[in-house]
Amino acid sequence: MRSRQTGPGPVGQDYPLQVTEIDLASERGHQLAARAGVMFAPGLLVDCEPFSFGRLSERKLRRTLDKPAGERASEAAVR
Repeated sequence: MRSRQTGPGPVGQDYPLQVTEIDLASERGHQLAARAGVMFAPGLLVDCEPFSFGRLSERKLRRTLDKPAGERASEAAVR
């Protein structure tokens, strides 16, 4: 597992992100994938909630990150 202070592509230049990469083949990766419903890599969680897997939509990620954290969490719970 590795942690770095950057983000996926140009999004990390516009938002203060902390990205933690976890190998899906690891035990922790299997557990997170099962809990988040990640079918295949890459899987992305935002604020510890499932966001997407497979090809990432930068527009969708930016719209989500533009919202206050509390609003993002409540939306994720509704999905």
